[in-house]
Amino acid sequence: MNDAKEVVMSYIRALDSQDYDPARRLLSDEVRVKGPAGEMFSTPKEFIHMLRSYHGKYDLKKVFTDGNDFCLLYDLKTPRPQCSRVHGTKAARNLSGQCIAVTAGEPAL
Repeated sequence: MNDAKEVVMSYIRALDSQDYDPARRLLSDEVRVKGPAGEMFSTPKEFIHMLRSYHGKYDLKKVFTDGNDFCLLYDLKTPRPQCSRVHGTKAARNLSGQCIAVTAGEPAL
């Protein structure tokens, strides 16, 4: 799987389904995540561990693609109120929110 949209949408679908192991496989071991409250996760394992208790659902608003670049705009619906500010990303390979861009030439798994 190396199409930008396919990788990111697979990641989002896995999170929405609470299928955290497949979501983890889409993250590079080098990924570093800055969460919505400014918290930092230095490994994908730490990030996925947090997500297992989060139970959010993505309400996709808009999807943009341009070659290998990908961006999605979304509301993250959670069981409890959240305040979030999201930052740009590179693929499901360097996730930290707002805009997820995947380089299709890079293997996602």
